[in-house]
Amino acid sequence: MTEPIQTEPEKIPGAPEEEPPHGLVEGIKEEITRVKDEFQEEIEHVKEGIENVVEHVPKPVRWTVSRLFWAAVLSLGALVVLLVLTAILYVANRTEWAARELTVLINQTLARRSDVEFEIRDIKGNPFTGVRLLDASARFREGDQPPLLNAPVIRVSYSAFGLLRGKSPIVFDLEQPVVRLANGPDGKLRLPRWNAEPMGRVPGTGRGIELRFRVAKGSLRVPRPLEGIEGLDLEAQVETGGATRATIERMSWARGPYASELLSLRAEITEGDSVRCLVRELRTGDLELRGRAAWKPGASERLVAVEVGRVRWRWLARVFQNGVFDVPGEGQFVAHGVGGERWRGDFTGTFDWSGLAVEGHGRFDGGADGWTVQPLSARSKAGDLEGRFFYSTKEWEVQGDVRNGQPARWDVLHLAGWPQGDLNGWFRYAVAVGKTDRLDARLKASELAGWRADSTRVAMWFPESAPDTFRVDMSRRGGTMTLLGVTSADGWGGSYRIAGLPLDEWPDGRASGIRGLVTRGEGTLDVRRGELRVAGSLEGAGTDWLGAQAERWRLDGIEGRLLPTPDLGCRTTWVSTSTA
Repeated sequence: MTEPIQTEPEKIPGAPEEEPPHGLVEGIKEEITRVKDEFQEEIEHVKEGIENVVEHVPKPVRWTVSRLFWAAVLSLGALVVLLVLTAILYVANRTEWAARELTVLINQTLARRSDVEFEIRDIKGNPFTGVRLLDASARFREGDQPPLLNAPVIRVSYSAFGLLRGKSPIVFDLEQPVVRLANGPDGKLRLPRWNAEPMGRVPGTGRGIELRFRVAKGSLRVPRPLEGIEGLDLEAQVETGGATRATIERMSWARGPYASELLSLRAEITEGDSVRCLVRELRTGDLELRGRAAWKPGASERLVAVEVGRVRWRWLARVFQNGVFDVPGEGQFVAHGVGGERWRGDFTGTFDWSGLAVEGHGRFDGGADGWTVQPLSARSKAGDLEGRFFYSTKEWEVQGDVRNGQPARWDVLHLAGWPQGDLNGWFRYAVAVGKTDRLDARLKASELAGWRADSTRVAMWFPESAPDTFRVDMSRRGGTMTLLGVTSADGWGGSYRIAGLPLDEWPDGRASGIRGLVTRGEGTLDVRRGELRVAGSLEGAGTDWLGAQAERWRLDGIEGRLLPTPDLGCRTTWVSTSTA
């Protein structure tokens, strides 16, 4: 960083030795005031004397005396202007000294309000209309961290007479500024501190100060793994007075956190008896939102309302570093919340999750340790859910009561390959980093691939480095069936056991009019490319099919296709038969 210039201002040959004024603005103002007061007093004395004399002077002489009086006044005015111009020229020809004095003035304010100090190498321009601050920088007063701000040129534009009237803004134009943030001794990002005390007014006006900022091609540099900002363009203003208001009229950047391109940001924040923040528009390629927030100064809780017009799940997967969101689609919702370290509130919205349209609403509560949505209500073609959702960076879980569940659409939950069905009951699906994911279900009257059940228990395990496995225990009209399976890339396979299951629960058997009971059965199943192939043996009793009756029967060596159309081969043993 450039050190403050310590050289003394150049002395005018033959001029007496004198110390420069304590400050640029203060010096000029004090000199003008002193001269003005002295000459005003003299003018009043002269005016009183002239008026006394004029009363005793003939009228032709009075006109001449009046001209002399006004000539004297104009001469005194010219002298004041000359003194002001001399002061201006004195400052203009000593820019390094002016820069040093302006630095002192700025740092006096910063010392009261923040832990930052400011430096300027040089200053150029017209004190009446604006100046250019060359090689301006800011750094923390304590520590050896790199400069917070480096700006090759800061243009400061204003009207001196407008400032005296309190009606002119001060405009700051920053060209290619670079802001650098570093970690403090505690390892956390160190940010400048600012004391939110009431800001001053323009002396003698009762008005606040209006500051405008324009930034072109700015940069924000932060330590890894955080991501900075490049190509920042900004137009903002700050108004002080009874309440302080900061407005972002336009803001964008070419590249920012999480590979974002900020297309537009318009917002404002007002601080008075309360702090109010309004985001009129925030728009990137992945996110669109509007919102507002309010809180009392010093309060721990804030009121927030957010309207998200669009958010892409794959962008959220990058933000939260969680592959659960790495799916096609986007969502839109409205949320209201209150909180500080922990938040609570409600939301309602519509979501497109990997092609599945979902409508939902609920109440949420959470913080750094995780978020819970309960109650959660969701409607979709995959089923209707009334339950609970929990999310943290290491795990997430959804559970509740499902109505009209359609397992053929559960691939959005990474449960692919399930047949058509209509499932009703309770389920829980839990996913955890470094652990085995699990699905548990307790179903009431349901149907799956044409098979009907009075009750069913399902358990599925999803290990990270092994195939998924499952177990299904189903009961129907006093009979039971158990499936044990292992999934693969193109289907699943496993074994089955049957005891006391009515034959008309077999979908194709029901269609053919078969009646009877499977007393015992076991074998294997294999589901690939839409076909269900079976092998094993079955035993039955009390069977009536196409007029043929059997008290007992046995099928051995069953092998073939059961779905979508039966094509089976086996050895049949009829223990006892009769024909109607």
